[in-house]
Amino acid sequence: MTTHGPAISAIMAEHKNTFQQYIDLEEILLCLKRKNVIQDDEYHDLMEETREKKKKQTLFLLKKIPAAGDNAFLLFLECLKKRHMNLAEALLKSLDQEDEAYAKEVRIKWQGDSSAASQGTTGHPAGSSKKQDLYSWDKINERRLQIRDKYMVDTLELLRTLEQTSVFTYLEAKQVREITDLRKQYDELFNVLTSKNPKKYVPIFLQALVDMDREDVRDFLQGLHVDGKP
Repeated sequence: MTTHGPAISAIMAEHKNTFQQYIDLEEILLCLKRKNVIQDDEYHDLMEETREKKKKQTLFLLKKIPAAGDNAFLLFLECLKKRHMNLAEALLKSLDQEDEAYAKEVRIKWQGDSSAASQGTTGHPAGSSKKQDLYSWDKINERRLQIRDKYMVDTLELLRTLEQTSVFTYLEAKQVREITDLRKQYDELFNVLTSKNPKKYVPIFLQALVDMDREDVRDFLQGLHVDGKP
């Protein structure tokens, strides 16, 4: 049971309009489902097309996160960090006003890993940062448009390969296939992919490219090629 539910509820209500108007709530809800903050049936109910779909999703988050425990709020911040860092920071600033001690505790837990990563080269061998890159989505995300536009990787072929290797569940693959706009379909594939544990799934993703006979893309992502040149 949460011990800081009222403070979390207050700051989320304060930013309600931002959630409803400017945030990709479907992406956030998928991330929360992957982190087991929300259940499958809750997620699928919120994906149903209704006239007030986004309002329904917003109200759900405003009720769910404060009631789901302090760790749920931390995981919610993690989901926001990828594309909505400004909102995550705004929530923490509001939390400072509501409960300064708890806000400090949250910052330590939430930002500790990031601070350690940013200072990770100090006192470590020169090759350690490159090794860490192999287990991060950062470089892959930076080059995702080049994978599509320059290397012309087939989205559905990649999706099939990832589904066969159990990276994507049937429902996740179905969700991507149902998108008719090819650019949005490609973006959704990578949104789902990069929400997964990088240490486990980055190597599987790279192997999937090899299985598709796309070692050129694998090498590009690993830095063996730069802008498509050896």
